Amino acid sequence: MDIFSTPFETQMLRDARTFVGRWGELQILMNAIDRRRPAMVVAPPQSGKSSLLFHAVAAGGVLLDHDKLAAFYIDMAEFPNLDAVQTTIAEAFAPAGTPWLQAILRPDTAPLLVFDNIDAPQHAAQREEWLAQLANEAAAGRLRVIGSCCNARRLPTEWERVTLSPANQSFLSEYLDVTIPDGNHPNREDQAFMIAVSRGHLGTLITVLTLWYRAQHQAVFAWRPLAMTLNPPQQPESTAQVPVGASVALTVEDREVGADTIAKNPAHQTSKAVVPRVIAVPSGWVVLIALSIAVALWIWGRG
Repeated sequence: MDIFSTPFETQMLRDARTFVGRWGELQILMNAIDRRRPAMVVAPPQSGKSSLLFHAVAAGGVLLDHDKLAAFYIDMAEFPNLDAVQTTIAEAFAPAGTPWLQAILRPDTAPLLVFDNIDAPQHAAQREEWLAQLANEAAAGRLRVIGSCCNARRLPTEWERVTLSPANQSFLSEYLDVTIPDGNHPNREDQAFMIAVSRGHLGTLITVLTLWYRAQHQAVFAWRPLAMTLNPPQQPESTAQVPVGASVALTVEDREVGADTIAKNPAHQTSKAVVPRVIAVPSGWVVLIALSIAVALWIWGRG
């Protein structure tokens, strides 16, 4: 392995094995939309919002008990305006030219639309009206909605706010177990330093881990002084009230789907803005998820 290569994911955590410590927040999101309330994940940049939303799409069909649930991940930052967002959503469900609200109507079950970076600046003028419209559709049972943003000062009351638990020692231990399975982990002193300098911010913690890992392959590399120069954003007070130690990693397979389920808009065919995920869940995987839920609830209850 190249000395500058590390086992740590520095972007969205797409690998289900490394999606640890967020089971509680994922369940809270599903509980909210099951009550016909839109849910908004609020956290600083690089704190794991996109990873959580990605796995909400991947596992939504199982957690909501709808094997054929149409679930879409939509990065609002990739679109120039709200019209482009709505057009692409519509064309993912219906022929071109169909109004988006008409296109999303499903005879079987309401689709799940997950909007990442909903506070992208290009949508500021229409954001308040857009959030209210999404909340109305969710309340009417025509749509399931999850969003993410960095600041929720003007979040409508209809939206349920969910903040992310800080990445603490329990999270770090679980993350190291899956990323470095051979057990060559940082010692307790180093781990305590990592938690302290990252202040619970996931992106900063992974950056510090990357510095430490490089130092293991390059003896003259001073990783601690570099780590101390990092300035993680302040974590908002968590309202999720989920102990990270009670979390269970989801074993969701990241599967691509057929071209017929991808939005047909030529302007976005090569974009990552809309990624339909239709999860074909084998029966054995459903059992595994059920067991994971049971274990998580048992541990949580003991806590």
